[in-house]
Amino acid sequence: MQTLPDITLTEQEPPARTPRIAFGEWLGIDVPTRYTEESHTFFNAMMIGDTLVSPMLFGMSGRTVWVCRALAGLLFITRKKTESLSLRQALQVEAATGLTLIVLAAQGTVSKRWWENAYLMFGGALMLANALMTEMDD
Repeated sequence: MQTLPDITLTEQEPPARTPRIAFGEWLGIDVPTRYTEESHTFFNAMMIGDTLVSPMLFGMSGRTVWVCRALAGLLFITRKKTESLSLRQALQVEAATGLTLIVLAAQGTVSKRWWENAYLMFGGALMLANALMTEMDD
């Protein structure tokens, strides 16, 4: 009868990974969810499409339409990977823009219609949350 050799399994160490934290954690904010950079880009693309189409479909004022177009342009610029703008800088710009949009909507600066201000406030909150929960290199 032939005997089989003993097989020993060794556990391999997982490859070393650079620590990744969410942008909000870098600011000292505890975030409930972390997004990868690809998810962040996907959500930005969805917000670009929404801000370009929804205001005109809902018959919002010209000022709101132009603010949304500017917002879409900013999201498009920060979505592209460039050497001059790091991910951290893009997230800072997006978070600051989202916070500014929330403040403008709360004050009623862009429009006097409550649903337009609610739309802008919701868009600013989405932009801020998307920026704060995106993972980046430490």
